[in-house]
Amino acid sequence: MNTIKTILLVSSNSKADLEIESKLKSLGYEVFSVDSILTVSKALKNFTDISIVLIDIQFLSAWNEDKEIHSAVAKQNLPVLCMVESESDIDDNSDSHNFSIIEKSSSSLVINQMISMTYRLNLSDFNRIKSQNFLTSLLEILPDLVWAKDINGIYLFCNIRFENFFGAKKAEIIGKTDYDFTDKETAALFRKNDEIAIEAGKPSINEEILTFANDGHKEHCETIKVPLYDINGKVYGVVGIARDITDRKKNEKKLTEEKDHSRELINSLPGLYYQIRADGKFIAWNKEFENVSGYSSQEVSLMNPIEFIVDKDKKSIKLGINKAFSDGYSETAALFLSKDGTKTPYYFNATKIIIDSVSYIIGMGVDISALKNTEKTLLKTMGREQFLADIYRKSPVAIAIAYPDGSFGESNEEFIKMTGYTNEELRNLSWTNVLTSSKWHEFEQKKLGQMTAENKVVKYEKEYIKKDGTVFPVSLSVMGNFNDDGVLSYYIGYIQDISGRKIMEADLRNSQKLKAIGTLASGVAHEINNPINGIMNYSQLILDESENNESFQQYAQEIINETDRVAEIVKNLLLFSREEVAQYSLVHIEEIIEKTLSLIRTIIKRDQITLDLNLEKNLPTILCRDQQIQQVLMNLLTNARDALNEKYEGYDKNKKIIVSCKTFNKENKDWIRFSVKDFGNGISSKISGDIFNPFFTTKRADSGTGLGLSISYSIIKEHNGNFYFTTEEGKFCEFCVELPSGNFDD
Repeated sequence: MNTIKTILLVSSNSKADLEIESKLKSLGYEVFSVDSILTVSKALKNFTDISIVLIDIQFLSAWNEDKEIHSAVAKQNLPVLCMVESESDIDDNSDSHNFSIIEKSSSSLVINQMISMTYRLNLSDFNRIKSQNFLTSLLEILPDLVWAKDINGIYLFCNIRFENFFGAKKAEIIGKTDYDFTDKETAALFRKNDEIAIEAGKPSINEEILTFANDGHKEHCETIKVPLYDINGKVYGVVGIARDITDRKKNEKKLTEEKDHSRELINSLPGLYYQIRADGKFIAWNKEFENVSGYSSQEVSLMNPIEFIVDKDKKSIKLGINKAFSDGYSETAALFLSKDGTKTPYYFNATKIIIDSVSYIIGMGVDISALKNTEKTLLKTMGREQFLADIYRKSPVAIAIAYPDGSFGESNEEFIKMTGYTNEELRNLSWTNVLTSSKWHEFEQKKLGQMTAENKVVKYEKEYIKKDGTVFPVSLSVMGNFNDDGVLSYYIGYIQDISGRKIMEADLRNSQKLKAIGTLASGVAHEINNPINGIMNYSQLILDESENNESFQQYAQEIINETDRVAEIVKNLLLFSREEVAQYSLVHIEEIIEKTLSLIRTIIKRDQITLDLNLEKNLPTILCRDQQIQQVLMNLLTNARDALNEKYEGYDKNKKIIVSCKTFNKENKDWIRFSVKDFGNGISSKISGDIFNPFFTTKRADSGTGLGLSISYSIIKEHNGNFYFTTEEGKFCEFCVELPSGNFDD
């Protein structure tokens, strides 16, 4: 990229112009100053290395009339910047020849504007990347923030996600620095991390909380910065990629606190999970750790973490472990040494946790081989097209190109691995029929139909079918590429296999069911024992009174009644605990309430709790998964019972639960609202914001998982409903569920 050498300053010799001239010289620029238009032509002839012309507004009229100057400027292709007090000083009808306007409110501002504008004029090398529509579109659809800066921190490129971060368009960002969009402290931190990568001459990784200017939301991001080298091996800038790891951070916390399903969740992680004691012994690890290391579970339990690291990296790992125990967190990169001698680059992090007053660290190891390969590519490859093409082919994200007629374009290696088809096979197949069953066709066409030239990206979930017939769930982010006439040319799809997430969600819901069943065990036994005793007693009476036909009929009827009650209780229990098929059906809410109460009514009565029902007559049906709604209601009733038992040891007139259900209208749609109200201690304002968070609980460790309300909230949201509560500390708490009656939109 060209740099500024000599500046021709057409100065009015005002205080402001003299200050600008002095400032430029102090920064190392060679400045040739003239104070009249007559000497400009002579200067342009004598100084052939002039890079830019700065002209004061008072010379503009004479400048425009001098054809000789125009010819010299055009011949040398010089940028001309006109210094004004404000843009209003320029006459809209003036014949301005090839100049741009900069305001000279201060010398520093003029210089910054000059440098920024000059960089914009000299970005031809980098703009060759932008000419490649396909590769540029690829960067635009990536869910990560991608940007590039020069050695001075001036932006050369950014994608759409990065535009959202700064709250500005790409054209407004390129040529400027972080100081133009963020506060000084944040900009200084970004600049420091740039310099770390540049000075190290290799990728650097850091985590940071980013606040997006477009809507104010925050994301916990993992940022990787890699230095860029020119053909002579000299660093000329840095490229950065920031990935949202907010969900990963939340999942790490969940995995450490999960009780019943912790092992399954940990083993589902794609990286290396570990929990280490202060003396260096492993407490827990996942199957992936054993698979990568090649050691058995017994062998790992006898080893020290340092033994899995190559000699040259052992010191940094020791320091990282010590730092995690002392400061609470650390991260480092090192070569992981497997049993067979394989050395794999990994990024390790460690977080300190305290369980029963004992300190541990837990962490994840992520294979960064792909990152290392990218680093080598950046060091060796000069062509930007090749660089972007390699990102596409080697990306760990599945990416595919498809056309509106149903045919496939190019697909990357991850997509081929995901589907089992080769690129050649895919080109001869239709994406509308082969990878997706017919049940998804209408849904997908509806989603893709929402795409426009202004709203190019749509996101949705569906199922894919592999070549071997395996069906698995995927999440898609699809971007449309439109031509200049607004006609859709092709799709670029970003596809993620979400099988693990779906399994995790199912496991969490089933764990909550098991917990509820455990709570009800004593009540079920009591309900079953009573009818059995009745059967025994009445059977004895039948034997004693067998000669009396009327009594015989009466007692026989009682036997039938009691037997029916046993059958109904067992039926409801089995329906509640049975693994559910995720299908919606129209159900009467009264039936769900009665089935749930039949399971818990005896326990509530035994605890001397009064149960009041306040159900509106002729309630409409709702379209729902009835077992899930029953699960929500059971959770609310169980929580209400626990709250009352905590406040009242025995009987009290206020020890009661009120279950209500009524209809209402909102936005011309019919809804139902059912609620569970107890008169316990209520919910403190200090914790009210955490109630729906996963694993948050105020109960003893052996009494609750902290998942009930979180799962219930998720269930109601899946039903397009609302879930909230009202409370007064020390007096009551009422949880309300609102669901649309009848059908609801997909």
